[in-house]
Amino acid sequence: MVARTKPIRQKQVGRVDSAMNDVEYMGRPRLEHLLNCGVNDAIIDALQSAAHFDPDWRWVQNQCLRFLDQPAKWVKWNAVYCLGFLAIRHKTIDAAIVVPELQKVTGDAEILRAVGNSLAL
Repeated sequence: MVARTKPIRQKQVGRVDSAMNDVEYMGRPRLEHLLNCGVNDAIIDALQSAAHFDPDWRWVQNQCLRFLDQPAKWVKWNAVYCLGFLAIRHKTIDAAIVVPELQKVTGDAEILRAVGNSLAL
């Protein structure tokens, strides 16, 4: 479970409840800005929004893969989680690319459980 949480807001357009927290819809320009801003919480929010709402699963997959080697634990954890969520939501993922990348981070004890969950999907 993610240590940081946001308050659940009722009746906001473009938001859904998720197991992680309240996820906000973001358009591609905002996603790209936040993914490139270098602020961990912003990157996490963007990854979650992309996984939940962006229709281009390959683009989202590539964004998640970008952050698997980040030193920040929660950025990496969310990238792994979002890959699993993406596989469930779109019922497809490029396993030939994703599985080897997830296997590379199985040695990271801080995110091992998230990696195991995503690989199981």
